[in-house]
Amino acid sequence: MSTEVAAILERARALGPAEQAELAVAIVALLDHAADEPAQVEREWAVELSLRAERAASGESVGRPWAEVRDRLLARPR
Repeated sequence: MSTEVAAILERARALGPAEQAELAVAIVALLDHAADEPAQVEREWAVELSLRAERAASGESVGRPWAEVRDRLLARPR
């Protein structure tokens, strides 16, 4: 990772969840724009991530502890 990218990442870590999601959407849009045919699925996923981050930041969605989610996933039949 370049020094410049590391510095940007460090600044992004200081942002709140909604601002991080907004940044992620902007970066994905940059990547989509660089491609010949932007991927609709990636844009929609970026929007979904942004909405989820906003709900988490507002307290509307509290989520679940990672240990609980991990245990539930590991208990699923394969």
